[in-house]
Amino acid sequence: MAKVATTFKVAVTPAVVPAKKPFTISVSGLKPQTTGVVTFKVGAVLLCSAPLVAGAGKCVAKAQTKAGRILVSAIYLGDGAHLAATLVTPVTVR
Repeated sequence: MAKVATTFKVAVTPAVVPAKKPFTISVSGLKPQTTGVVTFKVGAVLLCSAPLVAGAGKCVAKAQTKAGRILVSAIYLGDGAHLAATLVTPVTVR
């Protein structure tokens, strides 16, 4: 059986992240039967990992020390039925 494409949405709370404060990253919109973990990174630096439950997950990310724009990569490696996918989301740190 062929694997199906994986799509999802990423949200960051708060929308503008205060420097030196942890923040929440969530993933949603996956099919409810999707299993595994979505890993969030800035470059090669791991922020946090969110286990998937019913097509969604969230985790608290490490605080960012510098203000500016960062690119958060949400990485899903796939499972037996779903293809891997990556989504990059810009985040403002102040």
